[in-house]
Parts: sequence; C-alpha cells; structure tokens
Amino acid sequence: DKNDDIITPFIVINILIILHEIAKQGLKKGYIRETKNLSSKIKGRIFINQTIKSNHYKSKLEKTVCDYQKHTINCLENQILKTALIQSLKYLALIDNEHLVSKIKNILHSFKLVETKEVFERDFSKTKLSSFFFDYKEALNLAKLIFNQLGYSLQTKRKEERIKIPPFYINMPELFERYVEIKLRKTYSVNVISGYSNTSSDKNAYLWGLRPDFIIRNQNIVVDAKYKYWFANPVSDNLKDDLQQLSLYGRIEDLKNNIGTEENNEPLILFVYPNIEKKNEKEIKIENSELIKGFTNIYKIGIEIPYKVIAT
Repeated sequence: DKNDDIITPFIVINILIILHEIAKQGLKKGYIRETKNLSSKIKGRIFINQTIKSNHYKSKLEKTVCDYQKHTINCLENQILKTALIQSLKYLALIDNEHLVSKIKNILHSFKLVETKEVFERDFSKTKLSSFFFDYKEALNLAKLIFNQLGYSLQTKRKEERIKIPPFYINMPELFERYVEIKLRKTYSVNVISGYSNTSSDKNAYLWGLRPDFIIRNQNIVVDAKYKYWFANPVSDNLKDDLQQLSLYGRIEDLKNNIGTEENNEPLILFVYPNIEKKNEKEIKIENSELIKGFTNIYKIGIEIPYKVIAT
C-alpha cells in the first residue's frame, strides 16, 4: 500500500544529502551543443542553408546561424539531478525539519543556472562521469530510482494506491563498522582513529596500503569490526584469514608507533562482532573481551546490536 512505503523516503533523503555535498564541492561542468543565430560573429560550425534562409533572404547579413560546443554547468548530468531534486521536493511536500530545509536552499542556489528537462531512461547512458566528481555516480543512481518510483515527468503525479518499490539492500558490514565506531568513541573518545575515508583511498593507509578499521592511539590497540558470525565455527577459513590479516597489522612499524606500542612488543588486537544470541556487551571495553585460545594478545568481544523481529 502507498502509505506503507518506507523505502522511498530514505532514497529521497539520501539524494538530498549527496546533492548537498556536490553543492559544497561545486558542480561539474560539461560540454553541450548549442545552435544560435549569432550577430556580427562566428563560432563553431556555420549552417549555411539556415543562414541564407533565416538571414540573407531577409537582408540580415550581419547574422550567422552557428553550431558550437559550450562548457557549462547546465550539462546533462546536472539537468538530470536538478529534475530529480524537484521531483523529490514534490514528494516531500511539507517539510518542517530546519536542518533539511537549509540543505535544500543551498542545493537550489547551486543549481540555479541549471535547467530541468524531460528525463528519459536512455539519458542515463549518455552521462559522462569523472573521478574528480565521485559523488555524481551515486547521485545519478539514486536519481534513476527516484524517477522509477515517482515518475520521469514533472507534470504527472502518481495516484495509485498500491505501488511497487525498487529492490534495495543495506550494506550491513559498513553499517556495523560505523556502529562500532560510535561505541568506540564513547569509550576512548578522541584517541579513536578510523581507517575509512570518503575522499581518498590512501588516507590512514600504512605499508602496502593496509588500513585497519580502527586504531586507538596511545592505547596499544588495533580494532577490526566484522559483521559475521565466525565465532560459532572457530576453525573456519574465514577466521583464519581474519586472524592472519589482523596479525599483519600488528607488525607494521608506523602503525605500532601510532598506537604507542613499545619496541619489540605486540599490540593488542581486538575483533568486534555482532552478538544477539548470548550474553553480550553494550560497550566496547578491552577488559570485557575474551582471549582467543592459542594466540597471544588477540581478543574478541560480541557487541549488542539493535534488531527487530518481523512477524511473517
């Protein structure tokens, strides 16, 4: 039922957040073709037949019909995104969230010189993406979802009582990692250094580009968040790979210096995993963790995660 649609609001809010980031960074420019009847100048390619018919036959000898490329923010990619933005705002209708309204105003100001267009599905195959504007790929994917859900035309409004929702998934390993980060910061505050980066794959990377999920500076601790239940089968191949990976982190000189490991000593390595079956912890503290048998200084801790049981 239309009123039970809980997915579309997430998609709409998500594209608003990404468009706000794009607006802060500055919109990409692209080349578009323009055909204009120029006065007293020539640009690009001259359309001779059109110039004669439109101008010379009417004694407008100073005018020339020209076709040329223009470098502008009013390119196809931005036109698609602005149209998706307008479609999203129509969906949201009445907004009483001040923070969200502020973001929308900033986005609309940045897209002021961009036109909306009648978007077709084939337009997405014509878009050109650049590594310098990495947010555009996700924004265009979300725009396609919005058009599929709310319609491609700004003029029409869907009136169906029962609607289809697009297939979706939640990146649970990424979500769990961010959840662990919040828990760690509550315990260890500013000493927590996260290995992920939204801007560069080299940020917080060490030897060979290795990058642990978290390090706790001046505490001699390396933390790895694993959204998996490998503890149920302690001899699994996955566990072996994880142990080898974390053990390698403990041998990187720069990393050891960062977390305060004394020379010739081992850092403390901690696996954090979700646990809803047994007695579990609500906080991540090393004193509450359990040593993995057969290893030195490698610990694990099951952390409580919120969950909801859905009746079928």
